[in-house]
Amino acid sequence: MKRLAFALVPACAACAGALAPHAASGVLPGGISALPPPVSVRYDFSERYELELWTGPTAHPIDAYGGNAGSVEVAFAKDARANRYDVREQIRQVNGNESWRGTVSFANAGGAVAQVLESDESTTVAAHRRQTALDTFPSGRIVFEYPPSYGLKWDAAARDLSSYAIVQTQPGAFAQTGSADSAPDGTYTSQTNYSSTRGAANRDDYAATTAVSLFGPSVFRLSERAAGFNPLTQTFALPAGGAIAVTSSGKPPLPVRPGRIRIKSWYPLGGGAFPRPLYRDRFRVRGKIAIPAFCGRRKGETATRVDETSYDVDPVQGTVSVYAAVYLLTPLGSDRYLIACVAENYTDGTYANGRALGGGSWGRMTRLQTGTAVAVAHDVESSDGALRAIAPLRVLEVVPPVAARLFPIYRARTRS
Repeated sequence: MKRLAFALVPACAACAGALAPHAASGVLPGGISALPPPVSVRYDFSERYELELWTGPTAHPIDAYGGNAGSVEVAFAKDARANRYDVREQIRQVNGNESWRGTVSFANAGGAVAQVLESDESTTVAAHRRQTALDTFPSGRIVFEYPPSYGLKWDAAARDLSSYAIVQTQPGAFAQTGSADSAPDGTYTSQTNYSSTRGAANRDDYAATTAVSLFGPSVFRLSERAAGFNPLTQTFALPAGGAIAVTSSGKPPLPVRPGRIRIKSWYPLGGGAFPRPLYRDRFRVRGKIAIPAFCGRRKGETATRVDETSYDVDPVQGTVSVYAAVYLLTPLGSDRYLIACVAENYTDGTYANGRALGGGSWGRMTRLQTGTAVAVAHDVESSDGALRAIAPLRVLEVVPPVAARLFPIYRARTRS
């Protein structure tokens, strides 16, 4: 499921003025002088998906169906630093295991209190593959606002400084590292280094940089010297007349033919128009409902519904991702909320957009994955002292694990 941040929600209206990030006080909520055991919650999740692949502009799709299931153990604790809280998760699933850790603080947001993710890091291990990732949000990323009154809405898009490293030992051993500076509007700059071995010599090593723009051409630069190619520069123009001009330049030999091609605009707006912004992530409180049957043991409980809708379009990678989630919050005592159930729907498409490392240049889809996922919470395990220690955490919320499985690169907007 998608990478957010689990959160516990206490209704401490009087705390709002004292929850600004970087507050000087080191006193723990409730006057606790030592760090108590963490508050923990377990979630069970399941996912179903359909995958379609196209090998050419007239090819019939190759279909595949699959799923995943597992559990997420989430622990919330007071950080040693003032007014910061530590959220840790262990994700155990059919497709491998993952650990995640995030730092949460608070800020005033108009008449609400924003629960803010400052940074997170993760490690994913599956068979012969290990992946680590780190994200830092210089201005913070709002993961929840409190109180969850009907009509409350907020924007979670934020600047993200990210990095990752992947090592795969077999089959097809390789190592890959990368970093990106992503803006809230979806523009970014990134760099990637990749190395693998074929026989006795590295033939497919490469280094690449990307710069995505909203109001001018986006640029991709690729170096594949190990394969005998000179550096390549590709520019992806804004669409005009329903087409995108892709220009490849450099001194031959190059990995693709130099020159300009025009590709039918694959952007999802009407007429293939360029979307601005390229990235959006919004939340809205919809009010109280009875929890539906797909939430299993939570069926019939009264909950506050919060909807998330997001999309992400990448002109260079040739990708479009659309995501929607429903979060159902139940009261946890008199002053907190637990995210008792999360239901997700996602669609991720890749297009033959002419990129040298892509799947072609015919302007249509090469890969489409659609799926649904549900995570359901067990009861909270904690002592009264532990709950008091994390009192400012407004919503105890899970970081759904689907995202880490969708792509070989961590979903938190890290670019390849």
